[in-house]
Amino acid sequence: MALDRQSIEKKDFPIGRRGYDPDAVDSHLKALADEIDELKRSARRRSESLASSLRAASSRPPWSFQRRVWDSMYGNNSDSDLNSIKP
Repeated sequence: MALDRQSIEKKDFPIGRRGYDPDAVDSHLKALADEIDELKRSARRRSESLASSLRAASSRPPWSFQRRVWDSMYGNNSDSDLNSIKP
């Protein structure tokens, strides 16, 4: 089953004598299609953000990342503490 706006909104249901209200079904399908669109946009934004972060991280020397982690964990104390653990 395709989860895109067109296939959701254009889905036809058989109408029985005591079946569902077509307007209620259409309204529900529209709300569902809106939610699917938003989830897809959100996933795309997250994917783009992750790709951007990875590109930025790969352009920095690895030590700069380690330094930021050290500073966030132990504060920005002296360089001598940090230099003592360099490989």
